[in-house]
Amino acid sequence: MRNMRVITNSERTSFACERRWAFGYLAGLTTGDSAAPLRQGSLLHRMLAALYTSIMLKRDPLTIEELWREVVEPWLEQRTTWLDEQRMHGAEAGSEWIEDAQARDREIASESRHMVAGYIDHWLAQDLDRWEILGVEEQVARVIINPVNGKPLTDVFTMPDGKRIRRRWVYGGAVDLRIWDRMLGGQWLVEHKSTAETDLSEYCRKLHWDPQIRGYPWAMLRPAPDLLDDHRPAEDLRGVIYNVLRKKVPR
Repeated sequence: MRNMRVITNSERTSFACERRWAFGYLAGLTTGDSAAPLRQGSLLHRMLAALYTSIMLKRDPLTIEELWREVVEPWLEQRTTWLDEQRMHGAEAGSEWIEDAQARDREIASESRHMVAGYIDHWLAQDLDRWEILGVEEQVARVIINPVNGKPLTDVFTMPDGKRIRRRWVYGGAVDLRIWDRMLGGQWLVEHKSTAETDLSEYCRKLHWDPQIRGYPWAMLRPAPDLLDDHRPAEDLRGVIYNVLRKKVPR
């Protein structure tokens, strides 16, 4: 998106702490390696995206062995390369955390394989029967309106070469899945989640406050026509389905 200042859902949630937002989104600083739950969530998203992309393209669904080769092994290689770079550059905290991270990555890969294998065995046949896959990891974008004057919110940004450009502010992100549900009717957005909680009652209650449940449908119902290749509004969008994968077997 050219000449755009994109506000993602992650940035929006950081507004609660001004310092966190300034360090992360103005200064571009990070805390180093991401936490293990975030790494596992990212890997699970990649695996499910590859699985549903194969279905959307009218191919046979990828097997767990194919997902391991096409998604998990490249992820492990990327992680190994990044951790090796940290070791070469002399991480201040020493190398012990690197060995710990590599061991945890192997555990994450194994856990994710078992989780997705169980998901395929238990749920995939139902999904194929009920869902028509319309989109995987689709970009969404909607112009943010200045409530004072009713016009698109803009700012002026100075490029590295000194050139100043006016940018429009937009809310943007990627939707995990967009489906047509043959049983419920209409289009639905599907958001993949993972949790270590076995009792999902409290977890699901918190999801009602997830800003994505409002942000992404809001963007898809009135997308910016000049920001995306396919900007048709999802006029028959019915709601959001949370697709929650448990890390632990419920008792």
